[in-house]
Amino acid sequence: MFTNYLRTAFRSMTRHRLYSSLNILGLAAGMAVALTIGLWAYYQYTFDRFIPGYGQCYQVRYKVNIGGDIQTSNATALPLAATLQHDIPGIAYAVHTDSIAWHGLVSGDNQLYLPGIAAGADFLQLFRYPLIQGSPATALSSPYSIVLTHSTAKALFGAEDPLGRRVRIDNERDLTVSAVIADLPAKATLQFSYILPLAYKVNEQQGHWGYNAFQTFVALQPRTDYRRLVPQLKTILQKYSPEEYSAVKAEIFLQPMTDWHLYTEFKNGVASGGIIDYVRLFVIIGVLVLAIACVNFMNWYIVRAERRAREVGIRKAVGGRRIHLVVQFLAESILLAFIAFFAALVLVQLSLPWFGELTGCALVLPYASLTFWLLMAGSVVLTGLLAGAHPAFYLSGFRPIKVLKRELNRWRGHSWPSRILVIAQFTCAIALFI
Repeated sequence: MFTNYLRTAFRSMTRHRLYSSLNILGLAAGMAVALTIGLWAYYQYTFDRFIPGYGQCYQVRYKVNIGGDIQTSNATALPLAATLQHDIPGIAYAVHTDSIAWHGLVSGDNQLYLPGIAAGADFLQLFRYPLIQGSPATALSSPYSIVLTHSTAKALFGAEDPLGRRVRIDNERDLTVSAVIADLPAKATLQFSYILPLAYKVNEQQGHWGYNAFQTFVALQPRTDYRRLVPQLKTILQKYSPEEYSAVKAEIFLQPMTDWHLYTEFKNGVASGGIIDYVRLFVIIGVLVLAIACVNFMNWYIVRAERRAREVGIRKAVGGRRIHLVVQFLAESILLAFIAFFAALVLVQLSLPWFGELTGCALVLPYASLTFWLLMAGSVVLTGLLAGAHPAFYLSGFRPIKVLKRELNRWRGHSWPSRILVIAQFTCAIALFI
């Protein structure tokens, strides 16, 4: 039965090649736009989520009141990390980092000038980057050690084992390679080629409250609710930095790792926007474009209703049941939707290099992901069902005698759906222009 439906659908498509081609191309273009936007939005949404335990990682931010204007900053004081870890039981790790800085690295004849960060001893236990060599617990314990990414280690030492080798930094001091981590993906907020111990760069003048020049990150204990820590966090600066607190009512709060890339703008001490605004905007655009394509797909069916009416009348006259006709038309709609989807995949694959260069995002179609194929298959079937539902139920309801005697008013019964679809299509187009 199913193969008969497919055979009939293919015959209908080949008999009306121009109609089928236009319908497929229109739907494929809409699907291609929506899929490309979806890949971009997913890319933005999944920043930093490659790190194990990312849900427990937070960045500490200061909130200050300057003349009624509440401002936020990620610059914190050096004693803060130890204080948080000691005073708040729910915090497992707290580390400082400085800003990204470029340094010269030399090993033998190999010389590099690359960006790196300096971080506290627990950095690799808080940020559990994939470790190739070394121990996360001891990699930054010595002030004269250095952690390299895989590509940096290869550039300095080639195929030789880098662990325990010496690297001269800025032609001033030799550091010992204590660990090698995997290269960071593009979807990492923190980008660096090596990690220096914070003790190597910090001097005594920087280690006091009020000298806010470092970033602070914390990892919560498993199953710790951040909201339970808020009252304790608000009193930290009041207790340890009373002068700063009294001057600008300084408080600290935590921003989850999942928001670092998406929310970079703050209003009144609350994350209010950033790249998330563009993600939402483009998702709406993708939905509108796909909606226009689906409405256009349905309109094509309705326009051809009179021609298909004769087919329905003959099939009903020879004993065809309405349910079989409904299934036939839905199968044809779903088949067209799947063909359009595979055409959309070709369009997306061809456009991704250009789109990636335009947006600066290395987007790829996840062909190896079962979740992707299941999601796409479900979406295509749903699109086919929605696009073909009205034509299927409308056409299958024709009375054969009236159709064969040409007594059917071609507009009666489907003028209101046509008008609604046209209005919806123009509404989506106007919204898209806006």
